[in-house]
Amino acid sequence: MRIVSFNIQNLYHRDNTLKNSHKKTSTAELMAELDELIAKKSRKDIDFERMQEISLLLNLEEVSRNQEVLMRNRSGQLYFRNHSAHFLPKAGYDNDWNGWVRVRTTPIHQKCILHKANVIQELQGDLLLLQEVESQGSFRDFLEKELPLLKYQDGYSLESNEDRGKGMGVAVRPGYTITSITTYRACKDHRGKALFGKDVQKIRVVTDQGFSFIVLHVFFDEDRDDKEVSDMRRFQQALFVAKLYEKLLSEEKTQVMVAGCLAAPGFCHSLEPLLRKTSLTSIAKHPKFVKSIDLDAEPSYKRMLSRKQGIALQQKDFILLSPELFGKITSCGLTKKGMYPGKSGHWNCYPTLKSTAESASEHPALWVDLDL
Repeated sequence: MRIVSFNIQNLYHRDNTLKNSHKKTSTAELMAELDELIAKKSRKDIDFERMQEISLLLNLEEVSRNQEVLMRNRSGQLYFRNHSAHFLPKAGYDNDWNGWVRVRTTPIHQKCILHKANVIQELQGDLLLLQEVESQGSFRDFLEKELPLLKYQDGYSLESNEDRGKGMGVAVRPGYTITSITTYRACKDHRGKALFGKDVQKIRVVTDQGFSFIVLHVFFDEDRDDKEVSDMRRFQQALFVAKLYEKLLSEEKTQVMVAGCLAAPGFCHSLEPLLRKTSLTSIAKHPKFVKSIDLDAEPSYKRMLSRKQGIALQQKDFILLSPELFGKITSCGLTKKGMYPGKSGHWNCYPTLKSTAESASEHPALWVDLDL
């Protein structure tokens, strides 16, 4: 059985508040590409299409700034018409998304969607765990239309407490069944506020042969302006998951996997309750972890002592296994083929991936094969 965990950073459209940091890193790159296209003596149709795409990404074209439009949601694509039908009601599921809504998301570049699908298609996980899924509708469409050959079923996506398109999705292929999903979104911290900005989900997976295990699908909070407060919040989240893990081991006598985005590197004190106070072990520590495909590395590209395994010191995505599951590993690793390596090319990526703006995600995808 192969399990894949991937912070996909949305499927078809992304909340505008989440685009700012990505735009800062890619604007110079896009401008340089646009300059090269403009300087060409002769241009083909594909060059003009790319120039138009870059212009839209950089907001160089005259576009409507109205905050409300008539919108239809089809496969994640947002179809809209301007202020021409004031009589229509507010858009909702009861009127098939036909009405007035506030625009708060930006469509994701088509090449990004292609590369997201390529990563998952290449890994062919039997159990797929995705972080930052914007909606159940987008998740369902993505599985059916972008990954039809994998035949994913039981695809579920639950929204996070943040309400910014950072939900968490899970799906399985034939031969495996999701029998239950428990969300801990309602859990409170010591102040009576939501403990998780996103969510922690307990997912029970059963194989056709009757083998059953639990996946704790996790997504911790990222750093905010006050890092000390962020670290304390993550510490409480890690402590909660660690206690939940120990309870599952002792009371349900089941095997457990913790997978997802912990939003901090492994050496961070905030993750200590989970990474150093439990029996969980990262797949990166397994001797069969697939070696890095990095071609070289600049001095600032720091690594753990296990450099040959190619896990960056700043890595924030993890798959952790209980002792019995760790003993069932036959192979494991990560792939960065959907991440743009920069012009210096520190790892191999898809030939169609030409810029940061076209990356599948800023995160690698992790995978592990288990002999169940």
